[in-house]
Parts: sequence; C-alpha cells; structure tokens
Amino acid sequence: MRIPLLEGRVFTLADASSEPVVLINETSAKRYWPDASPVGRQIQIGALSDEGPKWRVLGVVGDVQQQTLTEPIRPELYFPYSQNPAAEYGMTSLVVHTNVPGDAVIGPVRDAIWNVDETLAVTNIRAMGQILSDSVWQQRFNSMLMGILTLLALSLAAVGLFGVVSYAVSRRVREMAIRAAVGARPRDLMLQVLGEGFRMTALGAIVGSVAAYFAAEVLSSLLYGVQTTDWISYAGAATLLTVVSLAASYLPARRAAGLPPTAALRNE
Repeated sequence: MRIPLLEGRVFTLADASSEPVVLINETSAKRYWPDASPVGRQIQIGALSDEGPKWRVLGVVGDVQQQTLTEPIRPELYFPYSQNPAAEYGMTSLVVHTNVPGDAVIGPVRDAIWNVDETLAVTNIRAMGQILSDSVWQQRFNSMLMGILTLLALSLAAVGLFGVVSYAVSRRVREMAIRAAVGARPRDLMLQVLGEGFRMTALGAIVGSVAAYFAAEVLSSLLYGVQTTDWISYAGAATLLTVVSLAASYLPARRAAGLPPTAALRNE
C-alpha cells in the first residue's frame, strides 16, 4: 500500500502469537504523544476500565485518506489480522500486488480464496486504479463543471469587452481622425485603445479578486487542493483575464490605428 513507516517497526510473523501489538498513524501520535515517542507505549481501546486488553505500539506510519480526499484525517490503528478485535464482526479486504493488469487476476484470486474456504463470499473485486478513480469522481465532476463555467465567463467577458471597446472607438472616430491628421502615429492610437481596455480589465480583476476571496469559502467544497489564500490561482486568473482582454481589444485597436483621417472626417 506504500504507507511509509515513520518510526518503530512493522508487523512480523512472530507478532501473531505475541502480546497484543498495534501500529498507529501520524495523527494519533501527534494527538496523544505530542512531545514524546509513542513506540513501546501501551494503549487501551474501547474499554471503560483498566481490565480491558492493552496493545503495545510497535511503530508509527504515515497518514492516508481512507474514504475521500476532502475528509479530515483521523487517528487510526492497524492490527495484525490474528489480533484484530473487529475481525470477526466485519468484512475483510485483501490487497493483492501484481505485475499484470488487475482484471487478469480477478479469477485466480477468487479461486485461491475458495481453495482455502469455499464458503467465503468473495465480492467487489476491483483494481486499485478503479478504486482511486471512483473515490475522486465527485471532485473530477466539480472540476469539469467549474472549468465549463470559467470558460463561459471568459467568453462573456471577451465579448462584452470587445463590444465596449468597439463602441468607444466608434464614438471617437472624429477625435482619432483629428489626432491622426495632426501627426499621431497609428501605433499611438492602437496603444491608446489597448490601454483603455486594459484599465477596464484591471478594475474588473481587482473587484473580481476581492469577490473571489470572500466567495472562496463557499466554493471550497467544490474543489480539492485550492486554498482561499492560493495567490498563484489569483495571479493565474488575472493573467488569463488580461490576455483575453488584450485579444478582445486588439481588433478595435487595429481598426482605430488603420483609420484614414480623410475618410473618417468625411464620414463624420
């Protein structure tokens, strides 16, 4: 399972007939022994008195997500199968490591189990890749949905900015024609229009960033691994919006730069 051993040792065959032993995860170690090593300590589980069995801690292993990627990690215990106090009350999961595709070993694994005890119910045999994929389907769907909404928002922003800048250029045709007639270069006119589009974008980015910061707590459940203070995400969104705005402003700016002064004044 590739769970790292952080301290102590793992189980061996000798532990099957030894005193009750247990491995704990890192969260358990930090919660119950924040300033000391838990290895060698004894713990009592689920008992209301000192008469219950005690397990000796053999080692500390790394934390893992047991159910979903978003749930908080809780204290966890790992028992040898022969000592597991809940083994007779619940189901047992068997993990088989193989160098061939998982689907190819489903039949042989089932047959091997039935060779030991043909009365055992063998169900829900899946490859680890499928288990991992099933565990993140909600996050994958949310990410895809947020991506589609983001693309729609960018498209609306680009169309809206293009319309606003185009309208502003059409309202100032005479002004730009006069400026061109008195010596303004096409490059200056283009930069002026692009600058106006950039200023509107900068204002929108500032307002949007503030709104996104306060809305992040509401949207945090839809995404995984994104914090409310993830400034890289804010910077990336602002950069992408700037690129889209410059692209949307380019056509009106090029139109303003290529405007013949005489034709513009004649149209006016």
